[in-house]
Amino acid sequence: MATSPSPPGGKRPRSSRPGGPARPRARPPADQAVPAKALPPKPAPKRKPKAAAKPKPATPAPAPAMAPRRPPLVWRLARRLPVSLHLALLAGLLALLALGADLVYWIIHKPTELLAPVSQILIKPPEATWRAYGADFRRYATPRVPADLLAALAQAESDGNPAAQTYWRWNLHAGDWFGIYRPASSSVGMYQMTDPAFQEARRYCVRHHRLVPATAPEAADPCFHDPLLARLSPAGSIELTAVYLDRKIAAVLAARPHRPPGAEALRALAAVIHLCGAGPARRFAARGYRLLEGERCGDENPAAYVARVTDLARRFRRLAGRGGDTETALSCPATESACRAP
Repeated sequence: MATSPSPPGGKRPRSSRPGGPARPRARPPADQAVPAKALPPKPAPKRKPKAAAKPKPATPAPAPAMAPRRPPLVWRLARRLPVSLHLALLAGLLALLALGADLVYWIIHKPTELLAPVSQILIKPPEATWRAYGADFRRYATPRVPADLLAALAQAESDGNPAAQTYWRWNLHAGDWFGIYRPASSSVGMYQMTDPAFQEARRYCVRHHRLVPATAPEAADPCFHDPLLARLSPAGSIELTAVYLDRKIAAVLAARPHRPPGAEALRALAAVIHLCGAGPARRFAARGYRLLEGERCGDENPAAYVARVTDLARRFRRLAGRGGDTETALSCPATESACRAP
């Protein structure tokens, strides 16, 4: 069998088949890609096992949105008020603040006002006053200021209340702010002794029913009058009043040496001195120990005051008589020897 000659080089085309001519190789369409030669799949890379994921904390649910707070009822009502009423309320608030500042000022300058709320429980009837302080009345009596007079003045001034305070009053014509509303005076204690009277009386003491200077050796048992406490102490206020009245009575009588008063006139003179002062008392003595009709001492009626003191003195003399005291020991009308303590 004849064979076809081999091409030069001894190689046969790939497309040629034995036994026939070589056919041209068919080309795929232009829009069809030639499939690549299939390659064996690559082994997947080994991965390290992941650690178990930690559970995330549960996030709290968001709080529900709060509705806006409504202003208080008082504020809502206040906003509806007219402006004029707002101004009136503001003025009232400022007035209250000013009043509070005024009270603080006077409490600092007169601390005894702190006792005013409780002082009413110390009020006594005449019998209780004599029972509580009768020994001090007798101890500090002088020839011119008997024990019954000291008791009568204590009852007339404060009803036997050692912590008594004066009243407060308004003065719209005061020169300073703190003078508009203030205590009527500086008086304190059972006899309502003022600061000037205290400064005068504190220089003396009563020892054995006579006055001695506070610096005298016989007065050192003790004879120190504290500015704050002396007028609040029953014994201290009795002694200071006895000193003050004895000195003032002596000064008035020194101007009338030839006309000494009787026991009742002496008590009336002491009452006028205590209420009105030395000046009106000198005029009272010059008129023969008589008061003028309609005469006034500040806000007080001296005639009514003298009548009340005289009546109370008689009552205390009767109380002393029930306890065994003699009227002479109470009155001490003439001599110092009549004023010895029982």
